[in-house]
Amino acid sequence: MAQREMKIGNGASDDIVTFDVISTDGEGRKVTHRLYAQCGPGDTAAPVITIMMVGED
Repeated sequence: MAQREMKIGNGASDDIVTFDVISTDGEGRKVTHRLYAQCGPGDTAAPVITIMMVGED
């Protein structure tokens, strides 16, 4: 899902994309989680993709 969003974009900045992930809880109910992926330099300046829940920093 993240890869698809990165290809089509979502109107945000070029280094951040948001997307939804649907999982199930212990009762079998669907739960939607809003995540974002940010691409930036790592410790050696190589590109690194970090995925977090919206609201985390």
